[in-house]
Amino acid sequence: LEELRAQCVGAADPFLLVEDDIKSLSGGIKELLLSDHPVLEACAKYFFDTAGGGKQIRPTMVLLISKALNGDSGGISPSQKRLAEITEMIHTA
Repeated sequence: LEELRAQCVGAADPFLLVEDDIKSLSGGIKELLLSDHPVLEACAKYFFDTAGGGKQIRPTMVLLISKALNGDSGGISPSQKRLAEITEMIHTA
């Protein structure tokens, strides 16, 4: 991995470009999966907690494309963010 990073010196890190948005994704996913059942709650936490070290490549791609398509505003709309959350949920399922 370090060798690959050395080859990409000066290139933008796609994960850093949407880092804040990715961090907030797990909260949105957990909100979608709210449950009063402790086992389901624990499963949602296990699979969708970004602290778990998941790369979240698919939602990163959705968010990067969203930023690119939004042009000068560079923001990500709530519906685009929801699409990234759903993409990660489908991948995990």
